[in-house]
Amino acid sequence: MKIQRIDKVLPGLIMGLLFPLLCFSVYSKYRFPEVPLSEIYGHVQSLGITSAMISLSVFANLFLFFFFIWRKADRAAKGIFTATLGYAILVVYLNLFA
Repeated sequence: MKIQRIDKVLPGLIMGLLFPLLCFSVYSKYRFPEVPLSEIYGHVQSLGITSAMISLSVFANLFLFFFFIWRKADRAAKGIFTATLGYAILVVYLNLFA
């Protein structure tokens, strides 16, 4: 895939929103292969560690961000950064009000 094709803010934003979910899902299925994802999500929520799991999952955006910076795709990196800020606002909200 050509980097110039995805060097726009919207594809970067979409990747920045979906990549942490994908990483958490892949890790969860690797660590607990017999447990369904819905049960893992429910367990995380019942333990009250949702904001911590979101924070750890969003850390994966760092790799995407630097990959696009390295490839000179600054607009896509801007979308990933925007998605990361959105996740940060969600974590602050969850810590303060939930």
